[in-house]
Amino acid sequence: MSLLGKFKNALKWSFFKTVIIQFLSPALRLIVIPIIGTYNYGIFGIVFIYFGLLEVLMGAGIRDFVLSKSIRDNTQLRMLQSISFIWSNLFLLLSILLSFLIYEIYDSIEISRTLLIMSFTFPFIGLGLVSEAVTVRELKFKKIFFIDMIPFLTTLLIVFPFAINGYGLLGLIIGEMSNRIFMNLSYIFLNPISFKWPSKVLFIKLKRFIKWIMRERVLEYLSLTIDMFFISFLSPSIVGVYSL
Repeated sequence: MSLLGKFKNALKWSFFKTVIIQFLSPALRLIVIPIIGTYNYGIFGIVFIYFGLLEVLMGAGIRDFVLSKSIRDNTQLRMLQSISFIWSNLFLLLSILLSFLIYEIYDSIEISRTLLIMSFTFPFIGLGLVSEAVTVRELKFKKIFFIDMIPFLTTLLIVFPFAINGYGLLGLIIGEMSNRIFMNLSYIFLNPISFKWPSKVLFIKLKRFIKWIMRERVLEYLSLTIDMFFISFLSPSIVGVYSL
């Protein structure tokens, strides 16, 4: 396919993705949230202040490293895959520790337990991180579009039925875990990458690359969530209403 053809294809599928994200998903959310309940939605919102920050920190730089074409061959991709997986397991442990600390801060077993359960998605995120970046780099926007449909489908097929039966929080947890697991497994299926122990040269190169990107991503994330962070100390119900 020519460069112009790739551009038109990317534009088309990006438009479809925008329609889903900007219109269909919010419309579905407005239907589901009243059934879930603002309290349950608020608990999940509080958890995602911290889970989201860890997710940003974990992915910061690794995707950009691949997209910048700093990786020259498959051997380096395999090394980066190993770094990503090791990194994700460190964040798994960090998230588990944070879940116990959050109990002391909010005095809520539901918030603590939700973060603890969500922590176990980090290894899946780590496994799919490099494969996702490769998929984007290869401009496979049609496949990316269908993978990005997974959250919409899990809301419709998992969150909604659980909420109707009175298990709104459980539905949110299973739905979000399913999103991360299925999306990352899909990227792995598209671009399977094996492991190779990383060289010191690649590790140093990656460290230098991500140093400033990580700071930038964290500042961006904090600027978007700082209001939610302070509101989270009021009550889950208020957070649930504020998140609408």
